[in-house]
Amino acid sequence: MNVPRLLHKGKVRDVYELGFNRLALFQSNRLSVFDRHACEVPQKGRVLTELSKWWFERTGSIMPNHFLGSEGNYMFSKQCQPIKLEMVIRAYMTGTTETSILTAYNRGDREYCGHSLREGYKVNEPLDEPIVTPTTKGDKDIPISGLEAIKTGLCTKDEWEFLEHKSLELFKHGQDVASSRGMILADTKLEFGRCLDTGKILLMDELFTCDSSRFWESSSYEDQLRLGKGPKNFDKDVIRSYVRGTGCDPYKDVMPVIPDDLISKTQDVYLDFYKRLTGNKLDKQNDTDIIYEADLGELFEKNKYEVLKKMVLIYSGSEADEWHIKKIQEKMAEHGIWTDVHYLSAHKKPRQLLSKLDEYHVLADEKDLKIMNVAVAGMSSALGAVIAANNRFATISCPPYKDLTDMTTNVQSTLQNPSKVPVAVILSPGNVAHFCDNIFKTML
Repeated sequence: MNVPRLLHKGKVRDVYELGFNRLALFQSNRLSVFDRHACEVPQKGRVLTELSKWWFERTGSIMPNHFLGSEGNYMFSKQCQPIKLEMVIRAYMTGTTETSILTAYNRGDREYCGHSLREGYKVNEPLDEPIVTPTTKGDKDIPISGLEAIKTGLCTKDEWEFLEHKSLELFKHGQDVASSRGMILADTKLEFGRCLDTGKILLMDELFTCDSSRFWESSSYEDQLRLGKGPKNFDKDVIRSYVRGTGCDPYKDVMPVIPDDLISKTQDVYLDFYKRLTGNKLDKQNDTDIIYEADLGELFEKNKYEVLKKMVLIYSGSEADEWHIKKIQEKMAEHGIWTDVHYLSAHKKPRQLLSKLDEYHVLADEKDLKIMNVAVAGMSSALGAVIAANNRFATISCPPYKDLTDMTTNVQSTLQNPSKVPVAVILSPGNVAHFCDNIFKTML
C-alpha cells in the first residue's frame, strides 16, 4: 500500500494520490463564495459527496465517469488527466459573478462564448435553449468559445463536439430529474478528463450538486419572476448575499465573519436539498472534517476492491523467489496495477491454491474485478499450468532466473504444459507488466 500523498489542496476540496492510478477526493466543510473561503458549514462535505455518488451511479449509461466508491467525505476515483475546460451549461439568464451570462448581458455583450444572444432577455428568464459556455481552468476562469478552445489546443474539434454533446445530454437528464422533484436546474458546470488507465474521456469532479449547479424551486418560480424577485434557490446564496450586503468588495476586502445563524441556515439548505433529491435523510449534526493520512490509508485498504477494479495476482511456490516477484511488482506499479502475492506451491499446497483461486472467482463476481494471474516458479514448474487449468483468468508464467543457464532450464520446464492449458510465458518482468496493462485496457 502506498502512503497517500496530498496532490492538491483547493478552496473546498483536497485531492490525495493513492497510487495505482487512483485518487481520494476529500470534500471538506469549507464554504467558498466569490472564489474565497468564507466559513465552515457542518456536514457540507458529506452531503456533496453523497450527492455526486447518487448522480454518478445514475448517469453512467450517458457518460462513463471516474467514480469508484465513497465513504464519509471521501470519494475514491480513477485518476484522470483533466481537460483544461470547465463545461458550463446554462438554461437561464442569471448569475452574479464576473463571468456569468447575466453580467455579460447587462454590460451589453450579445456574443457570449460563441453564442449570439437576442435582445429582450429579462433577469432569470429561460434562454431560448440551453447552451454550453466553457471557461478555461486556471488561477482565473475565463469564458471562451468552443472554437477558441480548439484553436488554443485545449481540445481537438472532435473532442469539443463530443464534450458539448455529452454536456447537453447530461444537463437534459439533470433537468428532467430536477423537474420530477419540483425543482429547476438553471445551470451547472461539468469537468472531464482522460483516464490514466485507458486514455478514454471520463466525466469527473462532482455532478449536479448544489455547489456546482443552480437549482430553483419550480412551484414559486413564475410568481417570483412576475414580482421581479429572484427564484427561491437551493445553494449558498444566503451567505453570498450577506457578504455583498456588508458593503465590502468580496473579491478584495477582508472576508467578514459569517454569523452562526446563517451557517445553520445554509446547513439546512444542503440537508433539505439532499433529502428532496434522493429521498434519503441525514440528521443534522455538528460534524468535523479533520482527517489524517493514516485514516485514509485504512479507508483505502477497507475499500480497495471497489476502488482498484483491476489487479494482478502473483503466485509463487517459494519465498526464495521474492527477489523476482519484487521486480514484477515494481514494473506493475509503473502501470498503475495493484498486485497481491500468495506463496502457494502447486505440489505442496494444492488444496490451499485451489481454494484461493475459488476465493478470487467469487470476489471478482461480487466486486466486478478484472484479474490476471502471474505464476513465478522454476525447475519442474507446474504452478502456471495448475492455475490456468483451474480458473478463468488469463495466466502468465514468468520464471525466475539468475543467468543464461538458469533461464534455459526454467524456460524449458515452463513451456511444457498439458494440452488445452493456456499459459503465456514471458521472461521479462517489464514485458509482463506491459502485457497485463494492454489486456486491462481492452477489458475496462
